Amino acid sequence: MTIELLRQLIGGDQRVLMMGLGNEFRSDDGAGVQTVRWLSESGIPGPSEDGPSFMVMEAGRQLLSHVHTVELARPSVIIFVDAANLGLDPGSTVMLGEEQVFETNLSTHENNFSLVLAYLRKVLPDLHFYFIGFQYSSEEMSPGMNLSPQVEIAVRTLVSAVIDIVKPPRQPPPPPAPQQETRSVWPTQPHFHRGP
Repeated sequence: MTIELLRQLIGGDQRVLMMGLGNEFRSDDGAGVQTVRWLSESGIPGPSEDGPSFMVMEAGRQLLSHVHTVELARPSVIIFVDAANLGLDPGSTVMLGEEQVFETNLSTHENNFSLVLAYLRKVLPDLHFYFIGFQYSSEEMSPGMNLSPQVEIAVRTLVSAVIDIVKPPRQPPPPPAPQQETRSVWPTQPHFHRGP
């Protein structure tokens, strides 16, 4: 995954929507969902018509039901995040460009992925897609979010990188101006005249 590409996409003039896909009850398949949850908890908002230039959305396994919200937000870029079978070591992370997304037969566990991409491409012709995939280690059923150590590290790395781009560290405030010396308004002691 290229942090520099993320920086160009998120830090530019485009409206970018990062969508987390997956199933939190199947171990590492919840990686995309956990990514956008942590980003949301950091204060990054969800999609809206007049939203900021970077937004996040948890779609989970219901990508199709969120299409209308995406249309209203009118992003110029969508970055899908999900666990995938990439044939790599567990926790490996890749970022695929638009052509790779369409050419690669991604195993994302989202049955409607290709359908949604085709529809969004039709209704938002200037929209561009990217896909960030985490190579999963386990897909065992779990009672809730339960990422493997390798995938959790990969998710935290991505979340930190995005937060660094979206919320750069604040510059320290300038030092206070030096205090000016104050003087008494009475140049001399007042003199009172006493009568005879």
